Amino acid sequence: MSARYDHRWPETSEAVRNLLNIQHGNVLSCHGRAKHKPSCGNWLSKATAAEIAELTCSIAASGSVTRQVPQTLKELARAVMCRRWHQDQSGSKAQLWEQQLNSIAITPKCGRSSPFPKNHPVPETARMPRSPDPPRSQPLRHTFEYYCQEKTFFEINLEVKFQLMVPLRNTELIPGSIYAFSLPVSHLVNGKSSQEYVKIGYSSNVHRRLAEIYRNCQYQPCLIGTWEMPSPRRYERIVHLLLGSVRMSESAGCPGCHISHREWFKFNIKGIRDLIRSWQQWASLKPYSNEGYLRLKWQNRLDQLDLSHSTCWVSFMSHG
Repeated sequence: MSARYDHRWPETSEAVRNLLNIQHGNVLSCHGRAKHKPSCGNWLSKATAAEIAELTCSIAASGSVTRQVPQTLKELARAVMCRRWHQDQSGSKAQLWEQQLNSIAITPKCGRSSPFPKNHPVPETARMPRSPDPPRSQPLRHTFEYYCQEKTFFEINLEVKFQLMVPLRNTELIPGSIYAFSLPVSHLVNGKSSQEYVKIGYSSNVHRRLAEIYRNCQYQPCLIGTWEMPSPRRYERIVHLLLGSVRMSESAGCPGCHISHREWFKFNIKGIRDLIRSWQQWASLKPYSNEGYLRLKWQNRLDQLDLSHSTCWVSFMSHG
């Protein structure tokens, strides 16, 4: 008898939370250890709760302890600790979580052998998550509200310029794709059609990410497109900034998973496609060095840019 794995990789945000013993829901408290009681109890902000939801989704979507997972665990550990007292416990917490996730892949138990030879790459179809249960037959209703305060073109473009100038972080060096999808036609938003609402995210495995949304949120996303590029996390952030005036959040929480997703945008699909495609094309010019710094040519062009103009990024990217 050969070895088989006793555990499965957590395929949903909920499963990640269960495995790592992270609280569920949108109202969370600090997970740090206090001197005179088991836990701190300080409340975490709603923004931090949403960040925790996104980070656990990212871990679930990775499918294994990939290169970016340890860094994601560090970010998650910092997020679950209150900033005032327990950030110093985040390092040990991240290490513990990494050990737990690694144990999934190394805990053997007697059983049937794998159909693939040792050291043989497993086909992509074999790594796909199992088919989820069918979603609800009744259409779901969503409630959105504007997420960001209204800003001028100059304020938005200044934030984008800052993002471009910041060296790429380790978590931004991982290639992947930006994806966009809309809600099913049958769904309603504030009692009206949902087709003008688009969710924009990034993932190293879009297929797995959409499958997770299907399971957790209980509907089939209507995929608008995927755009493969280096550093998708950086360009996703830039797209979010540029669409900040039309960014929406689910004020009542997702009706399927009850998480207040914040990456929705009330904008036309063609405009979103054109915007993402333009940054994909610019990313293909390799504007960042191997060390993650914006090349001097593009730094100089940024310095000459008129940030008060609504179309300044078109001229910025027009001369590669």
